[in-house]
Amino acid sequence: MLNRIHVLYTSSAEPYLYGAFARVHGETPEAKLTQERPFPVSRTLSDGHEQVYGTVTEMLHEVDSSIDKIRRFAQATETQAAAAEVSPSADDQSRPDSGLSDTILVDYEKLAKETLALVSITFRRLSEILPQLKDFRTNVYDYDNNVVSQIRLSQVSNLILDNRYLCIRGQYIAGIVSDERCLGVVPQSGLTIDILEYLQQVIRAINDISVGDLLELLRRELQTLSVSSNVNDVIFLHQHLYILGEVILERTSARGGPLESFMNKAAEGYLEKLSSRPEAPDTVHISLQFTTPRICWDPDLDKGEITITARVNEQEEQLAMDQEEFINAAIAAYGDAKLHSIDYL
Repeated sequence: MLNRIHVLYTSSAEPYLYGAFARVHGETPEAKLTQERPFPVSRTLSDGHEQVYGTVTEMLHEVDSSIDKIRRFAQATETQAAAAEVSPSADDQSRPDSGLSDTILVDYEKLAKETLALVSITFRRLSEILPQLKDFRTNVYDYDNNVVSQIRLSQVSNLILDNRYLCIRGQYIAGIVSDERCLGVVPQSGLTIDILEYLQQVIRAINDISVGDLLELLRRELQTLSVSSNVNDVIFLHQHLYILGEVILERTSARGGPLESFMNKAAEGYLEKLSSRPEAPDTVHISLQFTTPRICWDPDLDKGEITITARVNEQEEQLAMDQEEFINAAIAAYGDAKLHSIDYL
């Protein structure tokens, strides 16, 4: 019985790379061949970097850039307000009337709502993928700034979904109308979240995600992969395997783990070819660049193997490994490294 999922690629819509799955199942290749509709894999940016869509790492970058944007806004407006001798704070009752101060507050409130919307919704999506994120919470305050309860970070988006019921007051976001879906178990008006405190908890949660968490997630997805798998699950697995080599190389050296085996094998083959030349160099620098499909499952799913594809000193190389062996070796070598790190706030 055939149990295959092939991945086909096209770059005809450059700078976008599209992929499509061809599933083969039955007794013969002619028995049942199903090809899915193409999906966007990535886009190559002007600097050569390949932005891969629909991944945990992309979501983490989105959260990071959104928080950094409001941080930089706060720094810039503090300098601007100090130069004009006005206070940008909504809680400063002594501040003089100032068009600049009002402008800063309006711009801040708009940016705060945009940031909270993107961060909270993206964090909810992350917590659906990585359940350990659901354990992180932030405090909920009443009008007098007393802590009345806590809310899961993954549930803050419930508050943000309808901006008609929000008030940004300085560093606080207040729910004009509150119910059990939003800020408190007991419905009451005027409950608030400290925006800075909330963002700090989001950063703490993100810094808690390791490369090992991603690898364990991929292990589970690989174990259940079959020719009958839901297309969304197959795309999710493909996209995260596609970025895995980049994730590992960005955060660690290639020493240890499955990439060391790949590098050694590729280097041996390259040096063997060089040695046959009349003027072989004494020292050779080995460089590695992942090429499509980078890291992926072997099309014959019954093999349970991972294939690594890369260009070593301009020469295409490929290595196949048992998927359990690959994941175990990768976790042992790189598992403790942070998947994404934010070191401000």
